[in-house]
Amino acid sequence: MVDGTPIPYSNTVKNLGIHLSADLTWNRQISYISSNFHFAFYRLKFRESALPSSIKLQLVNALLIPHLDYACLVYNDVTDYLNTKLQRLQNTALRFIYNLRYDSPLAPYRKSANWLSVRTRRTYFLGCLMYSVLAYTRPYYLYNRFTLARSEPARVFRRQAAFRLPTCRTNLYQRSFWIEAIHNWNSIPSSIINSSSLYVFKKLYCRYLLLTDD
Repeated sequence: MVDGTPIPYSNTVKNLGIHLSADLTWNRQISYISSNFHFAFYRLKFRESALPSSIKLQLVNALLIPHLDYACLVYNDVTDYLNTKLQRLQNTALRFIYNLRYDSPLAPYRKSANWLSVRTRRTYFLGCLMYSVLAYTRPYYLYNRFTLARSEPARVFRRQAAFRLPTCRTNLYQRSFWIEAIHNWNSIPSSIINSSSLYVFKKLYCRYLLLTDD
């Protein structure tokens, strides 16, 4: 009840384009992304033969990839099955850009497009968010949760690659944003962590992930 008005129970609610389910799964959200992606994709595919690969790459980056990027850290804990569904969307876009057959190897073309796989792209955004939170201490409710493995002044947070991991007793907690963020940050080379600005960090971190992405 809110001001005397009953609020009906719902298994799924949508807020800012994100579908939140009562069972804490992301099936509905991934289906929503897939539907929007394919709607935009088929509008491009209609003109496929008239466009060179360079133009198709620009169009895909502008019109399709944002569907995979939007609020992707919210569902960063997706199952492997759902992540595969997202990766297939990116693969579809690659085949469209380079006129590839279904059985063509995609890794070289993903490198050519300067793309990360969808999972690694979420890792990239997670690292960028961590850098921003630690560098600017905002939002404070996130900054305040990270504790160094040993006592250090707060000013060295960003240059310290060893945050304390809390004990995780459930798989759900293990895959939570907080734990994933600490794992990820602790794995980034110090030469990247010590970047002088977020712009430099993004550039170096993306280059590093492109070299290590399978």
